[in-house]
Amino acid sequence: MNLTKSDKEQIKKAVEKAELNTRGEIVPMVLKRSDAYPAAHFRAAIVFGLVFAFALYYFPFFEAGDALIYLWTMMGGMFIGYFLCFHRKIKTFFLSKKEVAEEVHQRALEAFFHEGVHNTRERTGILLFVSSLEHRAELIADCGINEKVDKEAWDEILKPMLQGLKEGKAGDAITKAVEECGALLEKHFPFTGDQKEKDTNELSDQVITD
Repeated sequence: MNLTKSDKEQIKKAVEKAELNTRGEIVPMVLKRSDAYPAAHFRAAIVFGLVFAFALYYFPFFEAGDALIYLWTMMGGMFIGYFLCFHRKIKTFFLSKKEVAEEVHQRALEAFFHEGVHNTRERTGILLFVSSLEHRAELIADCGINEKVDKEAWDEILKPMLQGLKEGKAGDAITKAVEECGALLEKHFPFTGDQKEKDTNELSDQVITD
């Protein structure tokens, strides 16, 4: 999933608009992946190595049953499997749902603190995190927001966004999610008095990518 220049501009404008009437901050982030998943490469290497060895056993290309031939065949299969796993579809095949969920969540938490989303004056920052390889997203809100907004509200935003990502409509899906986050922030953290005039943009409105 790649965001075009037009997608990024569209999301940026959505963030700017969403923050016009609220004291909250929204940070969209789209990464190619949350982890390199080295374990997936080794799983693929083992599977391909065994497949090559069994193929040679059942369909022998050599008359002599030399164990060294099987060893080299297995090593060749492992080598091929390891490097084929750099292809995203093959890599995801060798990943477990639990592993993916843990890595994406961990990477989102790291981004939340690294990008300073936790550092707003009223603790009203939201990180909208998308990890492309895994087709997963996380929405992490700071403690000031979570005191007033239930988890179910975030799930209602994430589900249609994930569906849009799967359909290849990343720009529109993320834009819609930003708009809905903005509506929640405006409801619970609107400007009062002269706060709007004194408000400063604490976090960048640009989509963070790698």
